[in-house]
Amino acid sequence: MNSVATQRARVSAPELDVLRGIAAVLMILNHAGFRLLSGTDASTSPSAVAVFLGGFAPVVFFFATGFGVALSTRASAGVVNMRSVLWKAALLVVADQWFYWRHGVAGGFDFFGFIALASVTVTVIASRRRPVLICLSLALALLALRYAVGPLLRSSMSEFAIWNWVTGVQAVEHVSYPLSPWMVYPLLGFALGWFYEPIHTLAPGLRLRLYVRGAVCAIGFGGLSLVLALVFKSSFFRWGMVSAGFLVLSLGVLMAATLVAWWLSVSHPKLASGVALRGVASFAVIPIHYAMLDLCEMLLPLPVAQWAYALLAAGIIVSAFFLSSRFSTFVSGISNPTFRRSMVPMLLAALVALSLGVIAGVTRNAAAIALMTLLAQLLVAALLGIKPQAAQRSAVLPA
Repeated sequence: MNSVATQRARVSAPELDVLRGIAAVLMILNHAGFRLLSGTDASTSPSAVAVFLGGFAPVVFFFATGFGVALSTRASAGVVNMRSVLWKAALLVVADQWFYWRHGVAGGFDFFGFIALASVTVTVIASRRRPVLICLSLALALLALRYAVGPLLRSSMSEFAIWNWVTGVQAVEHVSYPLSPWMVYPLLGFALGWFYEPIHTLAPGLRLRLYVRGAVCAIGFGGLSLVLALVFKSSFFRWGMVSAGFLVLSLGVLMAATLVAWWLSVSHPKLASGVALRGVASFAVIPIHYAMLDLCEMLLPLPVAQWAYALLAAGIIVSAFFLSSRFSTFVSGISNPTFRRSMVPMLLAALVALSLGVIAGVTRNAAAIALMTLLAQLLVAALLGIKPQAAQRSAVLPA
């Protein structure tokens, strides 16, 4: 076995796929809560706990993005295929615009767009000397901008949208994720992924110590967030701008999710395999679960009761995971040299046609627009999975 292959095997981390699956579960709980429950039930009932915890899904996804880039860079012996990353980022940006086009908005910056930005940013850093130092320095700088410099200059700089986006001190219209502090999560993910040793390769004693340290971190960040809430009256708000309380608590939730991913991967590999989202499936689960929620809104009298929310959310989770896995298998089947050359132009043409159709407003029917959105974003998923032959080794799908 050559050295590159040895390195590739050494940094294989199935628990990262499980972590993505946990993020998807949180995402579905959150989105289903806001779209199916009443406002009161989504914020003050027992179901609100699941909805609130689901709000940390982007934290886990963005962290996993940086972590995955670190593992991929190590596996490819430091070789970075920037052309492949930029291609994927462009596709993600197009998928992102469908969140706006379907509602008649010209464009914006949402989840997929931020994943694209994070992937490009962290990959560029990965190609530099001392990438971990750069990531940690940028993370600290972004935190200082959001919670120190930004608030001090808010009154004099708030009229500049780019300043508000970079610092995150004030919401920007049609922008869901400001640069600070959201970029901290992929930067932190890369820094930790650079030194990470897969949990299954560790001796039981080292594994136990890792569990204990992780639990201490989770409890510590959770306790600190309570201090911020009780003593400094910090909220746990994250929409448009992220409070200090949410930031600190998010680190605790991220650590807790990592502990669950470790535990499942080591102690319950079959269950872990069912939870894991690999490759294209980690993208496809997003448009698929949105389509299911659209269907629920069209067919059900809303809002639903809490027990109905629990059943529907569970059903959507199981169905979305199953369908995204089957879709990933299908894409793998058409991602071979026999089909690749003809499939990419065909998929791109279909994506362009759908995009022009929704922009031109060819239909106002909600069901038709929902179907167009699903098809367009699945086309993006397929294009993400069909890699050019030269990029097969180093390309990494975003979480």
